[in-house]
Amino acid sequence: MKVTDVMGLFLARRENYNVSDIRHLHGDMWHVTMEGKPYTAVVLLKSFDYYEKRYHLAKEAPTLVLCFQHNTALAIYALALREGEFTNPFELVVLQEIRRKHDEHEVSVLVQFILLLQRAC
Repeated sequence: MKVTDVMGLFLARRENYNVSDIRHLHGDMWHVTMEGKPYTAVVLLKSFDYYEKRYHLAKEAPTLVLCFQHNTALAIYALALREGEFTNPFELVVLQEIRRKHDEHEVSVLVQFILLLQRAC
């Protein structure tokens, strides 16, 4: 899979995410308006690529990651197309799944600790 495939998936599903505007800025950067909110989005295969490609250090950092797989916590919003989930900053799709399937009492101590840290942020 390539970044162009990820963008193709997003374009095919844009109605699902209430996208009203998409404009190419440069490289893998796009201006996207979803649910009436403007974002500067970067299109990546995995959310961890945000750190590998050093977007977190950019002068004009993105405010949204459009990715196929969301596999790390980010300080910005992320839309994972594989899962079809829009996540808030510092949130992982994995943690959302754990919350859906279990009470916090049934979750391992490590995951409880991660959830407490997430709430504190």
